[in-house]
Amino acid sequence: MAEIGFCPRGGQEGLRVTTHELYLLADVLGENYIDTVMPVPNRQPRAHGEHGDSLYWEIVEGKHEGHHGWCCKKCGEVVQWG
Repeated sequence: MAEIGFCPRGGQEGLRVTTHELYLLADVLGENYIDTVMPVPNRQPRAHGEHGDSLYWEIVEGKHEGHHGWCCKKCGEVVQWG
């Protein structure tokens, strides 16, 4: 499960997520790309509204390992790629 922890590539605390989790979430949301929405713990994806503070994210395994960026802390929508 996605968790908040130290992200080695970014050198900071952030959301550590696996490609498997992203594929599952993309299927549920009907997204074409796995890095459009991040599974923020204890939040519902796509809880629409104004974006609040951003949370750093990093993929920690699989063929997309090392991909990173920032997502909305409230809904998980990716707002910037690193």
